[in-house]
Amino acid sequence: MVWSSRRVPIFSPMVATIKRQIAGRRADLSRNAHRTIASILLSIATAILAAGPPAFGSDSLIVAQAVPESDAELRDRVQTEVDSVFRRTLALLNLILVFLFLLPTIAGVGVWFLLSKLTRQVFEVRQEIDSLKSDAIAQIEASIREAKTALYQLQKNATRADEAIESLKVQTILQLPEPEVEESPETEAEPAPAAQTPEPTPEKPEEPETQTPQPTQPRPPGGDRILEAARQFAKQGEKFFMENRLEEAIDAYDQALKLQANLPEVWNNRGVVLTRLKRYQEAIASYEQAIQIRADYPDAWSNRGVALAKLKYYEAAVFSYDRAIQLKEDYLDAWNNRGQALMNLQQYDEAIASFNSAAKIRPDFYRTWYNKARCYALKDNRELAIENLRRALRINADVVKNFMKKEKDFDKLREDRRFQELVG
Repeated sequence: MVWSSRRVPIFSPMVATIKRQIAGRRADLSRNAHRTIASILLSIATAILAAGPPAFGSDSLIVAQAVPESDAELRDRVQTEVDSVFRRTLALLNLILVFLFLLPTIAGVGVWFLLSKLTRQVFEVRQEIDSLKSDAIAQIEASIREAKTALYQLQKNATRADEAIESLKVQTILQLPEPEVEESPETEAEPAPAAQTPEPTPEKPEEPETQTPQPTQPRPPGGDRILEAARQFAKQGEKFFMENRLEEAIDAYDQALKLQANLPEVWNNRGVVLTRLKRYQEAIASYEQAIQIRADYPDAWSNRGVALAKLKYYEAAVFSYDRAIQLKEDYLDAWNNRGQALMNLQQYDEAIASFNSAAKIRPDFYRTWYNKARCYALKDNRELAIENLRRALRINADVVKNFMKKEKDFDKLREDRRFQELVG
């Protein structure tokens, strides 16, 4: 048996097959690695492009040389590029985080500045509004004051015109013959002398305080002595009036007025005496003199109304009473006499309102309730007429019963049982 010196590999076909498989596997791995690296590089390039234009100087060269280089070098380069991109991306993210952190603060500061500016503008606008409001209020107040002044002047002029018209009317009345006056129960207040506080039913003026000289012995004229002598004559006239020496009182007042004609109280008291003497036209003329001297003299206006009412000039009397009430709101006699004049004019509701005003001033004044009863009787309101009569009787029964027996205004009530019981 001859042995050959040449060695024939038994497993050579198998080894060749394994090598071919290994070579194929390596080629597949190489292709897969290349694809994976290309994908990674493409992703990095996309991220870098999204973050900003990168400055890779030789990316295309790296990609071009990636294939022939070895796997270790390729991994190093890829790792280097990935680290670089990561650092840049991280820096960008840090900037974004810092911006996001500072954004609320920046926004708050901006809002604060806006609010401060808005507050300042609002304050300035409010100041302007307040200034405009103050100016407008000042102008309105000035206009109101001017309007009030003008209104006051108009009212004053109107009052003067009314007084002038009334004075002309009275002058006409004085020129007419004095009519005969029908006497009626005394339900109006007497004229009020100036020497005393007006009362509902004054009997006489105030007692003279000092001894009065004889009218025939006046003091020598000269300044204050003339005035003092006139006052002494006036006090003499008051004394005569108190003693019911009415003609002598007129003479004393005339003596006083000869010495000093501008004494409104003397003219008023002279009118009171003339009214007591039923010389009503002369009394009205005397009251006119007092009013000419002092227009704001309520007693003279009220007394003038009494004299006019005696002559049945009721409208003129109401004007005089209104003027007296304007000057003195709590003038009891003027309210009561005004109601009497309105009742004679058949203005019963207004008359009752006037009597009510008098009752508020003095509830225990029997004439107010008595006159109200007359108004209600004329209105045929028996219930209220009887009620007001009862009020008057509780205050002054004797005088009211005497009036009731003579009063024509109660003719419709005389058959009423309650009226008969009140009369007794």
